[in-house]
Order: sequence, then structure tokens, then C-alpha cells
Amino acid sequence: MMCLIDVSVPTSASHFIIAISEQLAQTEPQLTFDFLTEFFV
Repeated sequence: MMCLIDVSVPTSASHFIIAISEQLAQTEPQLTFDFLTEFFV
């Protein structure tokens, strides 16, 4: 993370998004199902 005045910006956006996605999948597994059902309906 690169920190500016009152703002944090990830240096690698794709790595940051994948890390957040993995953490969400582990802590909130029902969100994956909810997302896929809403996406394909």
C-alpha cells in the first residue's frame, strides 16, 4: 500500500482485489453464492 495524505492506494490493484476476494470467501462464504445467484438471474 502506498499512503498519501489521508489516502491509501494499493500498489498492485489486481493483487489487492484478489487478496480481498480470498479473505471474503473465507469469512463470508455465502456471499459467493449470493453474488452468483444475483448475477445470473
